[in-house]
Amino acid sequence: MHHSKVTWGIFLVFALLVTFILLASIQRFELVLDTSSLSQVAQVTDVQTAPEPPPPEPQGTCEAQGGAKCYYVATDGLDTNAGTFAAPYKTFAPALAKTKPGDIVYARGGKYTIANTSITGYNQTSSKSAPCTPVFEANLNGKCHGLNRAFIPLKDWSYSGTVPDLEPKYTIPNGTAGNPITVKAYPGENPVFDRGAQQGTGVNISEKWYWVIDGFEMKGEVIYIWGGLTTARNTHDITIRNNEIHSVAATGGNNPGAY
Repeated sequence: MHHSKVTWGIFLVFALLVTFILLASIQRFELVLDTSSLSQVAQVTDVQTAPEPPPPEPQGTCEAQGGAKCYYVATDGLDTNAGTFAAPYKTFAPALAKTKPGDIVYARGGKYTIANTSITGYNQTSSKSAPCTPVFEANLNGKCHGLNRAFIPLKDWSYSGTVPDLEPKYTIPNGTAGNPITVKAYPGENPVFDRGAQQGTGVNISEKWYWVIDGFEMKGEVIYIWGGLTTARNTHDITIRNNEIHSVAATGGNNPGAY
């Protein structure tokens, strides 16, 4: 009887030992699984989402054909811009200077003022001493020389030396018989040249050929066309169409607004 009690006691101890080992193993297994799950969560959390690409630059209308380019000018542009639809120029000179046969320069709608004009020349003589009126005059050797300005300068502008008041210089190219260069209003918009009481030249053309000026309103502005110093440099094949010229104080004989 005593032997039987001992046997049952040993069996109970053995059973408890096995149970303990099994419980310990299960807990360890659960602990490992939990740790693995946390590791996987941490790995997923560390993955960074790639930033979204910037939106594409707006593309405007461009009617140029055969690989020719389009440039854009706007009242609120900057001449340090690239002349694209999204980053237009402020004045026409930098756009005109970059053109090649077949290219188009578009003018966005709005009122263009004296700030949108470019220098085309200056008065050679002056009796007025500095200080000079910015934009309207240039200080040359202490004398104030009146500046000639135009919105669309189809003429070269250069001079000797370096005079800050006369910068920048530019050279305007020519079109060809089959591929003129066009300056026109952007489709559906109305660019207006209006410098107020200070009337002047809307378009100045000198010794250029195969150009088209299309679709502008010029208030108090004239179109000046000069022939050239030599036969080889004579202005020719200039097309001016769909422009409204009005409120001009001066007269041009039988053709007010054009010289």
